[in-house]
Amino acid sequence: MDIYREQTEAEKRLAYGGFKDVRNWRKEDVWTKALGTISVHFQKWVHENKKPYARKLAMETVQKKLEELEKQIKRNASEGKMDIKFDLDINFDSFADEKLFEFVGEKEIIEDKLIDGMRQSVITGVYRDYVCPSSGEGISIEIKKHEMAKLEKDGAKNKIQEKKN
Repeated sequence: MDIYREQTEAEKRLAYGGFKDVRNWRKEDVWTKALGTISVHFQKWVHENKKPYARKLAMETVQKKLEELEKQIKRNASEGKMDIKFDLDINFDSFADEKLFEFVGEKEIIEDKLIDGMRQSVITGVYRDYVCPSSGEGISIEIKKHEMAKLEKDGAKNKIQEKKN
């Protein structure tokens, strides 16, 4: 949570540090920080967990929150209030829900490999294609064969646990 308020005279005299002045806040700083967070979650879900992530929806949500903050800053400035408390309060993991996407299809990854001195075409994995109907964002996730086996094993464990509950 960031707290923005008027600086005291002692704080204004600080050469470095101090508090962020509301009138000089830059939306781009918060936006850049939020994009970094979105990128970390995208990496976690798409590349590590092999699940689709609605990056555009996350960015739109951050944009709406920033617009709310801007309105609140202007409203408080016109009322003469100095303190502004604002938290983006966004659950970035919620954008990794497969319910946000439609499964389009699966395409095999075929690569040429050198086996016993002969070049042969080998299926090394699949591309799973998804589309988010609300944002129109398409995403293709590359899953290698050894990763597919692990995902299927984890999926089977989850189904067994769901049946027990």
